Amino acid sequence: MFLKDKHRISLPLCLGLCIMCLRLHAESRVDDSGRLERIQVGEGWIHLKSDVKIPTKGWDKQFVLSAANPQVTEAFGQRTWKALLGKEAGMAFEVEQTVQVFRNKVSFDLQVTALNDDDEIEGAIFELELPTNEFAGGIYAAGTELGDLPLTLPDPYHICGADTDTLAFADASHKAKVKVELNRLSPIHIQDSRKWGQSAFTVFIYIHPGNLKNGRTARLHVDLTGDGKLEDKHANLNLDASKELYRIAGLGGTYCFNIHTPVTRYTLDHLNVAFSRTEMSLKLWCPPVADTTAKTDWAQFVARDKPETKLRYEFELMRELSQKKIPYVISIWDLPEWMYVQPITEYGNHILPDKYVSMIESIGSYLFYAREMYHAEPDYFSFNEPDGGVKVAFTPEEHARLIKIAGAHFACFNLKTRMLLGDVTNPRGTVSYVQAAADDQEAMQYVGALSVHSWGGATPEQYGAWSDLARKLNLPLIVAEAGPDADWKKKPWLQPDALANEMTHYQELFLYARPQAVMYWEFSDDYSLLTSDSANPPKLGLTERFCLQQHWCNLIPAGSMALHTSSDNKHVLFTAFVHRQDGHIDYTLHIANPEWSRQVTLEGIPASLSQLNAVRTSKGEFFKTLDPVSIADGKVILNLPAQSLTTLTTLSTQEK
Repeated sequence: MFLKDKHRISLPLCLGLCIMCLRLHAESRVDDSGRLERIQVGEGWIHLKSDVKIPTKGWDKQFVLSAANPQVTEAFGQRTWKALLGKEAGMAFEVEQTVQVFRNKVSFDLQVTALNDDDEIEGAIFELELPTNEFAGGIYAAGTELGDLPLTLPDPYHICGADTDTLAFADASHKAKVKVELNRLSPIHIQDSRKWGQSAFTVFIYIHPGNLKNGRTARLHVDLTGDGKLEDKHANLNLDASKELYRIAGLGGTYCFNIHTPVTRYTLDHLNVAFSRTEMSLKLWCPPVADTTAKTDWAQFVARDKPETKLRYEFELMRELSQKKIPYVISIWDLPEWMYVQPITEYGNHILPDKYVSMIESIGSYLFYAREMYHAEPDYFSFNEPDGGVKVAFTPEEHARLIKIAGAHFACFNLKTRMLLGDVTNPRGTVSYVQAAADDQEAMQYVGALSVHSWGGATPEQYGAWSDLARKLNLPLIVAEAGPDADWKKKPWLQPDALANEMTHYQELFLYARPQAVMYWEFSDDYSLLTSDSANPPKLGLTERFCLQQHWCNLIPAGSMALHTSSDNKHVLFTAFVHRQDGHIDYTLHIANPEWSRQVTLEGIPASLSQLNAVRTSKGEFFKTLDPVSIADGKVILNLPAQSLTTLTTLSTQEK
């Protein structure tokens, strides 16, 4: 239960809230790591990225301010990031960045001090990235040099090099502009980073070119200003309810780490979890040293299933999911050390060839024990991210072999658990990894679904490759880990744009990957969807991210069909679903507006509907029930707040 405590607000707190409000209205923004996120342009903004980098000679290594866990201080409306870069390579550069943010302007004061004499570097660089989806087709000015920002990757990819103290960039419409002013002449280079798979034009502004002598400090002041206006204030959306695209088997989340916390209980009780994933802690189930008899010594296995242990929590969670008839995947991250090729590293470990049989039998014993003692049987099994070795690595051929051996072993025990094909780290160009197994008819007889993780997102074409393969193999596509950014060290889910990034991520999955199941990482107290304090038990608090899952899980029932939708604005993502049961038909329409406020016109709503319930999540709005929306001639006009998800539905919008 969420508790609402009443507190008297002190004067210092009021002042703090006023400062926070000023920050919220200052649309230009720098994140907690010191990277520019966006610059205000008119009534909206353009997403830009910045960082301070020191590349070694030949660009073999790059030392980056934001990745160095810089010390952050704040005073007089300015924030300063300070860190020592290069120490892991025996180098030493002290980097300091002070930033002041205004409404449409961000000022950087940069200084880099060398602490060694002989560090060979390309220079100290202030790097700026402009997204190609906004600027391809635009123009640039570097001092007196003018040129085009190409629509497609050029050859050569180097666009411009100059010494200048002014730069300017206009987007494809030539109406939104970003101006860069330096306090002195500096070497700059502009390149098209699509050459390396990045969706950006990269601008290198040299704080200092080449080596920097011991004790010398290089300084540079940079002003970035946004100007003009953006052209996409309105959006026209259309629904074609006659075109059904694919079926949703279930939406939910993973329960792999920190599953014993109150967050797990809360999400199970308040979200309509219709698909899930758990961890198989084989490292805890198996003996700590190799023992050829242990695999058949049930007493040793049973003895490890003790109250208030990770194993017990896993088995009890599996039992609950099975009792609720929630389909779920079980995955392995780590193995006992005696199964690995030495030396053991954090990632990318391989299994000793002579331990395959012991490993498979241990997995089978875990599943058999869960079935017999807890009446729990997972629907699917996988090794987590085998292509990237997180933490166990398989080549494509080894992946196919694993499926054959494990699948046959599960069949011997009459286990219903089927093998996942893939379960790979990300959706970008990873389809080739599963091809060896997909071409192996013996392996495919044991495969129940195709699986991909969506970390980092993908282009429509990259997502579509997974959808196409699933259709070709006649398998459901599962997104077993959904999330825009997996960087657990920087905790992107706590950043201001987390709401916008996650709503965009899910809508793009529905539009382009067309999965039958999506599982958010995680529904436990890991990348948590809830806030909690240090009390015992902790007091939980809502976040907008949790409310997004209410939109997805609670308003897209299992068995729903995705419908054909369109939007004439790339910043407004529209998806729709229909659910039929016992002669009753329900519709759910999701409209994601991850950027600035705007008006949308939605047409094509079925003639049978005259009114739809409405609920919205945005900054400070937590699954807020709105007045029902009236529909005239299949059409409705809506005003959408900035960074909001609005859902229109025939279903009840009351909390589960």
